[in-house]
Amino acid sequence: MKKRNQTTIKDIAAAVGVSATTVSMVLNNPETPRVSKERRRQVLKACEELDYRPNFAARMLQKKESHIIGLTVDSLKNPFFSELAQDVVERGKELGYSVLVASVRGGVEDQRENLMNLLNYGVDGLILSSAYLDDPCIEELSEMGVPFLLALRQLRQTDSRKAYNFVGVDNYKGSCDMIEHLISLGHTSFEVIAGPQDVSTGYNRLLGTLDTFERNEIGFDKKSLHVSQDFYKESGIRYAKEIIKKKKLPSAIVAHSDHLAIGVILALLEAGYKVPDDVAVVGFDNIEMASLPGIDLTSVSHSKNLVGHTSVDLLLKTIKTRQVQQVILDPHIKVRGSSALPLRFRK
Repeated sequence: MKKRNQTTIKDIAAAVGVSATTVSMVLNNPETPRVSKERRRQVLKACEELDYRPNFAARMLQKKESHIIGLTVDSLKNPFFSELAQDVVERGKELGYSVLVASVRGGVEDQRENLMNLLNYGVDGLILSSAYLDDPCIEELSEMGVPFLLALRQLRQTDSRKAYNFVGVDNYKGSCDMIEHLISLGHTSFEVIAGPQDVSTGYNRLLGTLDTFERNEIGFDKKSLHVSQDFYKESGIRYAKEIIKKKKLPSAIVAHSDHLAIGVILALLEAGYKVPDDVAVVGFDNIEMASLPGIDLTSVSHSKNLVGHTSVDLLLKTIKTRQVQQVILDPHIKVRGSSALPLRFRK
């Protein structure tokens, strides 16, 4: 006998002509002011007509008894997020919770779909490390009453935006400290490879870099700024090749992630240049590969394991108390050989 397919939230959304998010809002909070009375009536009627039955996981969500945490990351192909996910999984296990991980690479809509899927599995709460500066999904989660926490990435600060739970590093300060470190070594000319500007990590790291140049009266040509759409090695290689074509290398190339920086180092080596003898290279994140021989990358460190562990602890506290708390960790510079002043700049 063929098993009948169970009606899903997407089926209800299609029948009414609304988004799956709207259906979830109605089911999680029938009195939500964000959905009109007529729309709520239509959604609930469609649920009855299509025989929608919340699955076992959804019933556990209502009782807060699933002992499952949802985690969204930018991409598990990125070792940085893989390490973070592992730390969240380990801490969750210590406290008796399982962790479901969703990889989000397709923008806001992909994130929204993954969040809805995690909620349908009946998670008790969510840790998001994939949020955008202006992310409508966060407001939707808040409206639905879902306990959640942002890890590493923040929202743009506005007067009207509600407070939210957050655990992460002070990216602005970390970037400022890195430039100050380079200036203290005698660096005077820079090329900067920034990350995407629609996420707080990319935005705040670039802001800190530019502000520190200005405070120290470092003349910085906008032609020396390269804004990447991601933080990955391949982009570091591509922008490094553009820098090499200029024929005149700066004293330092500042990359706003270690993967970008590693891509820069690989491109420089391929072109016959040595780091730091010909040009210094620095990164941000202090991933495990940064310390490898041949890389020896000076980087901004912010203790991913502490972010992961603290995120789990704070989320579980939020589930029980609904209190809002933000934990912002101080970064520190892990100095290695790659940031030394190139030979031609030494007196």
